[in-house]
Amino acid sequence: MSNIAILSPNKTAISETFIKNHKENLKGNISYFYGGAIPNFIDDEYAIINFATKPSFTDRLKRVLPAFIYDRVPKREYDPKEFFANALKEKKIEVVLAEFGTTAAEIYPICRQLDIPLVIFFFGFDIFRYKEQEYHKQNYENMLQYASSSLVVSKSMIPVLKKFGADENKIIYNPASAHEDFFKLKPTFEQNNFISITRFVDKKAPYYTILAFAEVLKQMPNTKLNIIGDGLLKETCENLVNYLEIQDKVIFHGAVEKDTYMNLMENSIAYVQHSIQALSGDSEGTPVAIMEAQSAGLPVISTYHSGIPEIVIHEKTGFLTEEHNVKQMANYLLEILKDKEKAKKMGQAGRTRIKDNFSNEKHIDILQTALEQAIKQKN
Repeated sequence: MSNIAILSPNKTAISETFIKNHKENLKGNISYFYGGAIPNFIDDEYAIINFATKPSFTDRLKRVLPAFIYDRVPKREYDPKEFFANALKEKKIEVVLAEFGTTAAEIYPICRQLDIPLVIFFFGFDIFRYKEQEYHKQNYENMLQYASSSLVVSKSMIPVLKKFGADENKIIYNPASAHEDFFKLKPTFEQNNFISITRFVDKKAPYYTILAFAEVLKQMPNTKLNIIGDGLLKETCENLVNYLEIQDKVIFHGAVEKDTYMNLMENSIAYVQHSIQALSGDSEGTPVAIMEAQSAGLPVISTYHSGIPEIVIHEKTGFLTEEHNVKQMANYLLEILKDKEKAKKMGQAGRTRIKDNFSNEKHIDILQTALEQAIKQKN
């Protein structure tokens, strides 16, 4: 079996279920490297280099040597890139899968130095956000030339990668997917509850979702909105809810376990998310939460944004509005509430569409093939 390294800046971010999916379902000997631009942890075995928990070489010298001797000892500098390279060699890694282009931009010189193939998975912010584009411009051009392949979750990402000089023949379209557990859910459509999951960041625009829902309450006051997640804009959104005096109608659940989230889904009539292109350029890929909602049999009310129209078919599996159009989103929410049979039909159509076109098995197969091809091409 192949020795595969999966690289990520984070260990277990709640919004990064796709990384957990890759760790659990790819075939091979998987080593998970995480913690910063240059990873400093492997799995849960040990720290490659972690100054927070592991005394440095000079710290240990201080403990065992008198001060006058210590001051004469040459100080040794630790190079995280050297430690990372040694860890790749120790694990006999045959191919590196970098989750996010920003991760790949930092480590591709090491892969090139060790002659290890590199496969990059782009997810959205890592190519859309202007800051990343400017900061990583030269690195992106060089790493894309070196990479065996680059995977993207939405077709809207392909032209951006080509601007960085990516070979179109090395770009692979591979949308994200939902966990199979969501297909087992059976929404009741009995309660007038909407559900949304967000990281409370600019591109999710949760305040627009709240404003649209507030319009709904004017006609149908016995309705609730459950919002799951955390982030920088959460307090702002809580203040907005307080200002609108709808605290008893909008429930902020924070970060929750999957079972809680799935239970809320079963007791919802639709999933809602007003995604926009942020002023920073940040945009969605294909939001996993939307795919999960469709897999669960819920209609989705969202926006014509990035890869969302690739998975939500307007007036068939849900409703889409232009970005920033709060009034139209409110109208669609009301339409769902007033016609629950339509909600059920849309939800079922969405579930069928995800199962037929965006299965996790297909997602993993495409990624597995890219990794194996990278190893094969090197050999």
